[in-house]
Amino acid sequence: MQPVGSFGIGKSRYGVFDLAGNAWEWTDSDYAGYEGTTVKVLEGYLNLKVIRGGSYSGLPKQITATYRRGWPATI
Repeated sequence: MQPVGSFGIGKSRYGVFDLAGNAWEWTDSDYAGYEGTTVKVLEGYLNLKVIRGGSYSGLPKQITATYRRGWPATI
């Protein structure tokens, strides 16, 4: 992991740093397909929430602000 703001060359055109890469971000959104698409959820998985952003150990395609996947949320 790196300190926040370590990679100035990667900031957005609005000057925002660190949109992805250090840790996954939990959202409150239920994991479902966008309009016109379907999402196949593996049997046995319930209460999936969307996580975004990837982590330092993820694949390059996962370390973006737009990549999303479902992850079981437990209470």
